[in-house]
Amino acid sequence: MDFQRNIGGQYTMFNYAPFLLAGLVRWRLVDPTALVIGADPLADDLLAIIQKTEHDLKARRGANTNFQRRRSKFLPILQDLKSELAGEGSNPDLLLDIYGASGT
Repeated sequence: MDFQRNIGGQYTMFNYAPFLLAGLVRWRLVDPTALVIGADPLADDLLAIIQKTEHDLKARRGANTNFQRRRSKFLPILQDLKSELAGEGSNPDLLLDIYGASGT
């Protein structure tokens, strides 16, 4: 998965999984419990990898400027994805935010 592949790297190719996950959450229009933490085991697994990714991004010290810029764009997106998985998402522009962050 895109999340796992980027851990420890520079996150230069990090956009597909967050974009896909944000899109999949729309399945809740059909099944309200889809990808909801505690109701769907897949959501629990996705939360764990998002948390691991966040930890990796935050733990890096002395990262180059490009990495710092990507980190500053993706940390809020990861927070929004966690909120979506918790069923508490409130960012209607999440897909656009991910698309915009991938341009760096």
